[in-house]
Amino acid sequence: MRQMKLAILFLAITTMNLLAQTDYFYNPQGKHVNFIVRTDKILVKMKPSEGTTSLQNLPSGSSVNDIGGNYRMITVTTKEKPDSLLKRNPAIQDAYYMLEYEDGTMQAVTNQIFLKPKGNNSLAKCLTAAGLPSQPISERLILPEDSIYLIALDLPGKNMMSVVRHLYETGLCEFAEPDFLKFMHVDDDDVFDEYWGLYNYGIRANRVWPNFITGSGVKVAVLDLGVDLTHPDLAANMLPGYDATTGAPQGANGSPCSWDPHGTYCAGIIAAVYNSIGITGAAYSAKIIPIRIAYTTTMGSHAYIMFDSWIVDAFNYARTTAQADVISCSWQMSPSTSVTTAINDAISSGRNGKGCVVVFSSGNDTQSTIPYPANLASVIAVGSATWNSTRAPSSNYGTDLDVVAPGVYIGTTDIQGSGGSSPNDYDIESGTSMACPFVSGIAALLIEANPNLSGANIKSIIESTARKIGNYIYTNSSGHSNGTWNNEMGYGMADAPAAIASLNATISGSDIVSCSGSTYTSNIAGHWDVSGDITIISGQGTNSITVASSSSAAHRPAQIYRGGASKAVYVGAPPITSITGPQQVNVNSSGTYYATSIPNATYHWELDGNPVGNGNYVASITFNSTGTHTVTCFTSTPCSGMEQDLLYYYVTVH
Repeated sequence: MRQMKLAILFLAITTMNLLAQTDYFYNPQGKHVNFIVRTDKILVKMKPSEGTTSLQNLPSGSSVNDIGGNYRMITVTTKEKPDSLLKRNPAIQDAYYMLEYEDGTMQAVTNQIFLKPKGNNSLAKCLTAAGLPSQPISERLILPEDSIYLIALDLPGKNMMSVVRHLYETGLCEFAEPDFLKFMHVDDDDVFDEYWGLYNYGIRANRVWPNFITGSGVKVAVLDLGVDLTHPDLAANMLPGYDATTGAPQGANGSPCSWDPHGTYCAGIIAAVYNSIGITGAAYSAKIIPIRIAYTTTMGSHAYIMFDSWIVDAFNYARTTAQADVISCSWQMSPSTSVTTAINDAISSGRNGKGCVVVFSSGNDTQSTIPYPANLASVIAVGSATWNSTRAPSSNYGTDLDVVAPGVYIGTTDIQGSGGSSPNDYDIESGTSMACPFVSGIAALLIEANPNLSGANIKSIIESTARKIGNYIYTNSSGHSNGTWNNEMGYGMADAPAAIASLNATISGSDIVSCSGSTYTSNIAGHWDVSGDITIISGQGTNSITVASSSSAAHRPAQIYRGGASKAVYVGAPPITSITGPQQVNVNSSGTYYATSIPNATYHWELDGNPVGNGNYVASITFNSTGTHTVTCFTSTPCSGMEQDLLYYYVTVH
């Protein structure tokens, strides 16, 4: 009875019949967001008790696509009204036409809407002003910092666009928009070849790994179709995940349906483990947070089902619960104010206020415009480039493109077993979906090198250090302040070593590691590493460490590394590098000889192998016979006995 009364109530405020050519709602600026009404496609919601019941009495020639949960999409070849399906089939709870956004995204309204009250208005006041009950079926403050609610109403789907329009027209709401069910685009194409993206023609991540910058301590959330949690090249880098979807199988902890490999592709490019098998990720020590935001219902389907509210929940989880540093998104969708808000919240307040780095693929539609959400100014939009330094033919480009990355013939991890695209648990893929995670990997490397960088700093660094590739003209252009830019390539190929080098990391301290230990400091944060005969005694994880000799040797070269910087040191003392003094003397006379001045060293001088002086870097040596004589000097330090780094000096005596 209640539903019938509400339906009658909204008959008066319905401003557009859904059989019309278009429908719309208002964005926060009051402009129409327009859709084509697809009268050939009807979304039906089955009654809960009829979730797997076959539909009966369908129009002749129609087909049914199970899109998950209790939803089915019916494609009709003859004119058919949703209400007639409701009347003919008692298993159907609701039915209404699908909508098509201007970018071709197929979507449908649900009984849920996002709503943000204006000023001090309450949710109840907004609802009652629009003639709705002050208490909806359910309400959730889905974005508490932004006062955005997700509410469910007891109304048929055909009325929901009218509802959101009327709510906005009351003047009491910043915006009201449907929680759309959408068919998400993922940005990949299937092709085969080699692994090249990490090396000379790609992002060149291999050039920063020797500096011990590998993504250690950095968390990257992969918002996608889920990730194979037990893949041998990923499992060691996997953190607890999250399934933002509802009503579909195999989503626990961010795992995918067995036939949805797309998220596993992306995770491998970011952080496949550096081991003796498979591939290596750009930031191979980073950790992956798998977050499932969509799914397909059957193997081979490219209908990726999602709701706007799932995306909002996913970004919230990545930002707050998982504390992600980087959020990698190789997909596109039609615009949503609530999704935009969730993305911008991650960018502005994630990482304890420093801001998450959010990376999106530009899409593979061969279009000269970048789709949503990659077109948001605050995210990094990544296009696809080939090893020949050209734009991949299908890669979208245009004003909102930031950088390109390798996106053609990229080797990566695949879902294990028969559900994967390849029988050997690895595959080779192409598309901007592959380019996006390369840039997410560079962001992880930068955060390890300097965790104090803001998300905005990292975006600027990646753009300003991109490598100008190909026969393209890069120019200064309005709206692109981080260097020269090109419409097809953005700022150029994202470049890991150039990005790290831009940090100007330094290590200060003595050139000599003393016997008791020496202290070294860096101007940036990150993980410290050493090589040679030294070891870190204390300070790992801070800006200052103490190192000491790990052996009894002196004069041994060693290195200290942090954040792209390295410092050459000697253990105990450096070797003698020079002896100066007269090369010709008269018999029975003396010459004064000087060796390299080394602090804390005891000098040992010999003439023709016989000791002639100890203690000082200066020696006076008397020559008692003619001929060629050998002056030798070496040192000992408090760390060890005599060192064997001898330096010879030849003297002719007349």
